[in-house]
Amino acid sequence: MPYSKRLKQFFMTPAIAGVIAFSILVYVALTLIAVAESTTEYEGFLFWLNFAFILEIFCRAFTYRKFSNYLKAHTLDAIAVFPWDLLILYTTGHAASSNLLVLIRLFRLLRLGSFLSLWRDSLKSRIAYIIKKQIEQSLFRQCLILLGAIVSLTVVFGFLFRIIGYNREGTSIFYMTFMALLDPGTSMEVAGKSLVVQVIFNFLTMLGIILFNGLTIGIIVAKVESYLNRVQDGYGDVVEQNHTLILGWNSLGQQLLEEINDYAEQESKSKQKVVVVTEEIDSVTQFIKLGNYRYLDLIKRKGEYFESSTLQLVDVAQASKVVILNENQDLSLPLQFRKSDVFKGCLAVNSSLDGQTDCPTCYYETTCKSNRDRLTPHLSDNFLGFDSSKYSALLLTALLFHKHYYDIMLELFGFANDEFHFVKVSENDVSGKTFGQIISASKNITPVGIVTQVEGIDILPSPDYLLEDGDLLILLAESKDSLLDEKLDQSWVNEAKVDVGSYAASNQNYILEQQKIAIVGVNETLPSLLNELSLWNTQVDIITDEEGKNIASDYFADVPVKHKQFNFCTQNIKNYDLESCFGTIILADDVHSLNVGSDTCDTDSLFKLFDIKARLSEKPVIAEVINPNEEALFQKIDGIKYIVGTNILAKILNMSLVYPDALSFFDELISLKGASLNFAKLDNMISHAPFEELSFRDFFHSFYETHGYIVLGVIRDGNQPLINPLRTEQLKEPEYADFSMVDEQLILEPDDEIVFLEKK
Repeated sequence: MPYSKRLKQFFMTPAIAGVIAFSILVYVALTLIAVAESTTEYEGFLFWLNFAFILEIFCRAFTYRKFSNYLKAHTLDAIAVFPWDLLILYTTGHAASSNLLVLIRLFRLLRLGSFLSLWRDSLKSRIAYIIKKQIEQSLFRQCLILLGAIVSLTVVFGFLFRIIGYNREGTSIFYMTFMALLDPGTSMEVAGKSLVVQVIFNFLTMLGIILFNGLTIGIIVAKVESYLNRVQDGYGDVVEQNHTLILGWNSLGQQLLEEINDYAEQESKSKQKVVVVTEEIDSVTQFIKLGNYRYLDLIKRKGEYFESSTLQLVDVAQASKVVILNENQDLSLPLQFRKSDVFKGCLAVNSSLDGQTDCPTCYYETTCKSNRDRLTPHLSDNFLGFDSSKYSALLLTALLFHKHYYDIMLELFGFANDEFHFVKVSENDVSGKTFGQIISASKNITPVGIVTQVEGIDILPSPDYLLEDGDLLILLAESKDSLLDEKLDQSWVNEAKVDVGSYAASNQNYILEQQKIAIVGVNETLPSLLNELSLWNTQVDIITDEEGKNIASDYFADVPVKHKQFNFCTQNIKNYDLESCFGTIILADDVHSLNVGSDTCDTDSLFKLFDIKARLSEKPVIAEVINPNEEALFQKIDGIKYIVGTNILAKILNMSLVYPDALSFFDELISLKGASLNFAKLDNMISHAPFEELSFRDFFHSFYETHGYIVLGVIRDGNQPLINPLRTEQLKEPEYADFSMVDEQLILEPDDEIVFLEKK
């Protein structure tokens, strides 16, 4: 016989199976009511419903490959729905009803199929199993079972009331039974009736309370609770536009949210929409609870961010920026295989954006240049990689030059006070002016560079460079609107006659030439750190308790180093000649943290730090901090400097989300080419100076006029650097109480250390 797979799938659909089961219940209930009340009111409806059953049984014949299997499964169903009353009328001439035969279909409803299955299990266990199975599947099945229980109780107790002779005049006995289940107040209507009627009626009322007040409310509450739990767990579509989408979660993600909140509070003055997609959604929730992030409109979604189904829910194309972070870093893997989730995430996002005309800028976290080189050919131009290990290495090296380098970078790229801003020339009415004219007329801002459409970023351009409408002006200022408040028609006049013909900087590159640096511990920052130190032909000793051959394959690459095996727990640091080293860098050691968190890494670094600092008093000691929450511990140790890699990277990344050119600008700023930060004592920078009233503004303009270099800040007595001293309003803050002003101008002192941008 013909076989239809689609028809079989149709009957197996849960909704269709539910409709058929419900129809059987209705047919059985109406049939019993009609027999009990001797009424023909439902005959028309029952006739057409039975006709539908006949069509169903007939169509099911095409869902079996063998007719024998069909007969075995549906013989009872065919007997139940066959119009026997018409056959009897035709053969005998007498009318007869066969409606009660439909009760046989209850076996199909219970999915017993045939009597052959009854011997395997007890009927009670079988029915209990079937009911539990239906309850587990869906809310519809639960409601269907509840409805079946109500109909069964209504019919059974209706017949029971009929048998004991109780009836309410003018009301159907079955309607009265149903109302007893629904409304406990109807039990008052049997007051004065026989004890049997009262007992049965009250028992029925108790069943109704259990069914309606218990099970029904329980089902509703469970469904609502399930929905609320799914919402809290981060399931569901995201319908947002122009938001920041963060895929993955780690310590960098925590810092990034803090920076986005700071930017919203300090600059935009409006809430920032952020969507975070992660499997670690409880960590995000806990992080938000512990802080005050009132400027964040945060939406959390749970899922693997590299799966296409998850990306469809959050609609990547509607985001203005996308940040892809590493979520599950297996430190037991070789360096090049770590952060593999980012690889999959980048490819998945790139695929989801395929064919889109206006794609968001996507930033992805990577561990080394080789990984970025592997990914780049497979990604579109809107993907930008940021190497946290490289930035950590550059900052660790820079701290060997100057102890305030890291602090200054935090100031320059954070949105707390004065920071870099990228403003459009066309929107600030400076088109046609030269870069030197902007410098000469500056009162509260410090221009440092430009971004052109052809050449890109140019730090410290020629003073004669003519600004054009398509250019961006890079400013050190309080906000992006500060340029609009400047009166650029009044240029500075060198009345102080400051002579800055020569100067001696304190951190020239030769300071590390042929020096020896000790690196304690190994982690993914090490390759970038070795590469940076090799540029000065620096000698490197790596001190770790692991064997050199186990580390070289993952970390050393092609850089020649000396490995010193040393165990801080069992050996005395005095046995190693640290005094001969120019400085010591302590890395958060991966080898000890394969199965532990960042807290343990930082504790291990503290232990090593105490040992080393007890041995060294004058030499630079620098530590890498993993957990930003541990920063306060390192602040309390005198004579050491540290970096929190995720902290500075989060600031740079957040500025890149606001100004897309910021990441390239930072790369240019910390590279060996172009321009870089430098430091020098004021009395070494001028030939003769009227120190009595030498204002910062006079020195700033004189230094630029003579050398073309730009002063960014001042450090006094080794305290917190003052960034952009042209804006003297910030001197009202308590940490700058040592600075004095005359005629609203900052007055410099001979021992002040000047921070400036120098072109190499």
